[in-house]
Amino acid sequence: MIRQRRNVLYAACLLLALGVRSGADDIVRHVTQTGVRVIVSPETGSGLVSLVAVVDTSGAEALTNVWIKRVTARALFGGNRNLSAESVAREIHRVGGNLTVETLPDCIMVRCVTTPAAFNDAAYILMQALKGAVFDADTLRRASDSVAAEMEEEAASPTSVGAAAARSLLFGNHRYGNRLSAPDARSRAAMPAAVQRFYRTAFVPENTVVAIVGDLDASLAVRAMDNYAVDYDRQPDARAVRLGATPPPWPEARDAVSASVRTDTRSAAVIVGMQTGGRGEPDAAATAVLAALIGGGKASRMFRSIRDGSGIGYIIGADANLWRYGGWLAAYVEYDARRLSSGATPVARMVGDMLDELLSNPPDEAELERARAFVVGSVRRSRERGVDVAQALAEAELLEGDWRRADAFIADVEKVRLDDVMRVAARIMDRRATVTVSGSADR
Repeated sequence: MIRQRRNVLYAACLLLALGVRSGADDIVRHVTQTGVRVIVSPETGSGLVSLVAVVDTSGAEALTNVWIKRVTARALFGGNRNLSAESVAREIHRVGGNLTVETLPDCIMVRCVTTPAAFNDAAYILMQALKGAVFDADTLRRASDSVAAEMEEEAASPTSVGAAAARSLLFGNHRYGNRLSAPDARSRAAMPAAVQRFYRTAFVPENTVVAIVGDLDASLAVRAMDNYAVDYDRQPDARAVRLGATPPPWPEARDAVSASVRTDTRSAAVIVGMQTGGRGEPDAAATAVLAALIGGGKASRMFRSIRDGSGIGYIIGADANLWRYGGWLAAYVEYDARRLSSGATPVARMVGDMLDELLSNPPDEAELERARAFVVGSVRRSRERGVDVAQALAEAELLEGDWRRADAFIADVEKVRLDDVMRVAARIMDRRATVTVSGSADR
């Protein structure tokens, strides 16, 4: 699957016991005095508490680049006004050691799993990072090295390389199309100031949602967040707010675009991307079902026509990547370049023909139901753990303005009809960005 890189700081495996999950009536939404939105969902008997903080970075990212965003995320828990880097590391270990930071197109996300007894300490560590992180030279150096290593890892994946190129073709200069690139010497020299500026612009209460799911009384969680957020009081930057709320322009040209990329890997890939609406738009559920029809599982059109029909591809799929102000549907095939002497062009043609065939030969009700069930099952599997539920609540509150949208999406998918899917397909498929990634064996 095509996903954003997850930045793992300190991770340890914890046994996630299943508790009794609360219903919507038990979920509490609270806004602290400084403006942080807090969502609390009790989960009796789980023995664990999950905290997920999401911070809207769209405005700050519009003023800088992806490198600065990733370095900031990596450096977030390197130290703060009250604790040194060593103290932060010890405290994270003491509360369970399970803390990750992930960069997504609209936000930076922190996920933490702890115990009820250690909740207050975990909440303190989290809020100290959000309101008072210190980016000293050593912390920034380590963060930069980590991002550079991630770049090397992503460069080794033809699918990731192709996805970045396709997004650039689809979104152009909009931040959704920004590609990660290493800074030059001048930019590195300016990095400390740039990170600090990004941090102070993005990490403000208005941009912050914290979701808490677990074996904890909601009133205790609310009291802790009120206490730790009391001096988290930076004000939003008006220019950043305006720029961050700018959606990507819908492509004026209706012709297909393409690009070719070469890598040093032995694998090759074809990625076909199509720009879609965002996750809060009426057609979001239909877009997800369309992606499942194209490449969701072994019964999908791509798997049957390319893997079963031609014996090509060891990674085949399609994802609907829906963000706050837009998104894209990516269909992708990664294969052994040594098996095809004719290069990537025939594979790209196969994917294109499959998409055209979907338009001319719509699915019947049985195929549509399989796709709906695939999406619903995928969503439910993605929320089996408390920390995943917390993430869904936090993202829905931040990106759609209502935590209840986390559960409403499943109901929306179950209502999708054939006309909905074909309307989306007709809208997005006439402008495709096709990227072929050639491996070393193609040369």
